[in-house]
Amino acid sequence: MTDQTTQMEVSASKLALDAKKGDKHEDGIYTLSTGYKVKITPVSASLIGDVVAGIKDPPVPVWKNPDKDNREEENYSNPDYINGKAEAEKKRNDAGVEVLIVFGVDLIDPLPEDKNWIKKLKVLSKKGLLNLGDYNLEDEEDLSFLFKKYIAISIEDIGLIMRVSGFNREDVDQATESFQRPA
Repeated sequence: MTDQTTQMEVSASKLALDAKKGDKHEDGIYTLSTGYKVKITPVSASLIGDVVAGIKDPPVPVWKNPDKDNREEENYSNPDYINGKAEAEKKRNDAGVEVLIVFGVDLIDPLPEDKNWIKKLKVLSKKGLLNLGDYNLEDEEDLSFLFKKYIAISIEDIGLIMRVSGFNREDVDQATESFQRPA
């Protein structure tokens, strides 16, 4: 574990504990680790559950077992299936966080007039590192979502947002772990 990872875990834990203790300004307003002020409101577990449930695991491949008269059996150890399950789990985690961002986080201040952050996202998109194809960069709602997702909310803030929405410590730890980047 690197010092940076340890620092992020400590910061995420502190933010989560602060949220649990109710250490906030007025009316659910928090200052995120990035310095941006947001209003965080709880998100319906049913909404998150329904969105996440829509992302299905891949079908289990079958094979003919020659030791059992070529009877078809499910092959849970198929590498494509294992990779597909991991990809589905990542999509579920990402979708859950995106629901939290859309419904649970409102920016207090307007989007920055300096659009340099959009230019940087476009550079990543041109390099094939980020897909902005599903977003209308002229639409205020899309820009707000992109700003919150990629600029305002850091990995350290995920725990805070989840805590305010009523998730338990295990859920917060699991989500934070899924968003950690390799050192």
